[in-house]
Amino acid sequence: MTNETEHPHMLSPKEALVAESQRQHAVETEYKLRELEVHVEKQKEALGDSHFDTLEAMHDLSLEYQFSQQWDKADSLQRKIIEIRTTTVGDTHPDTLRSMIDLAPIIDQREGGDAFEKFSLDLLATRERVLGHSHPDTLESVEQLAIWYEQERKCDKALPLYERIETTHFHAHGLDHLETIEASCGIARMLLMQGRLSEARDKQSATYRRSLARYGPEHDSTLASAADLARIARVQGDVQEAARLEQAHADLYVERFGEDFHTGVLRQLD
Repeated sequence: MTNETEHPHMLSPKEALVAESQRQHAVETEYKLRELEVHVEKQKEALGDSHFDTLEAMHDLSLEYQFSQQWDKADSLQRKIIEIRTTTVGDTHPDTLRSMIDLAPIIDQREGGDAFEKFSLDLLATRERVLGHSHPDTLESVEQLAIWYEQERKCDKALPLYERIETTHFHAHGLDHLETIEASCGIARMLLMQGRLSEARDKQSATYRRSLARYGPEHDSTLASAADLARIARVQGDVQEAARLEQAHADLYVERFGEDFHTGVLRQLD
């Protein structure tokens, strides 16, 4: 009689399914990379290294290298893009600076947080000097740094950046603009992280009300604001309010996607 000890490496049906899915994904990724690499070479031959379409193809390939965690290849290619743009349009041209911000996450992965922070701060200073403090590309650098600081739980550094983003979008677009609301949520998260619970609750409540009034209860902005508000309420011990918000959130998901979808999401979360 066969027993489990005779086949110690035998996979269960579920494990076999997962393994096959991973294998197929690896094959598809490799095939997509080869396609992009061939496309880049064809663009170079037909248009030259510095043509816009060639650089865009190289950018797409760099992103795919990042998605597949081939960081050395991504780094080499992204630096080549920056080199070409520096030669053709200059090191302070918006396109060159845009290519540099795409290098930042690669630096984070290859060289670590300190290198990423220095690179990102230098790039931000350059964009401020060349483009101005309120330019969308400058705000992109501010937001990238704010998100990174938040992920690193450096809320004291992230908070003023989110406040800057909120103020800039408020003056440009108004208090109920989506980007203003998103920045307000960021501020509330940082206040929560700092333990300033009442301030976080007040900020998120006001943000939720603005989104609800402007975009309605089913908009992604309102749903995200409600989820953040429920999280703060739970931390404060207001379980009843948190449950009310979470239930309203769940009801809207059921209405939008169906009971089976919502149940599947809950099972994944469990």
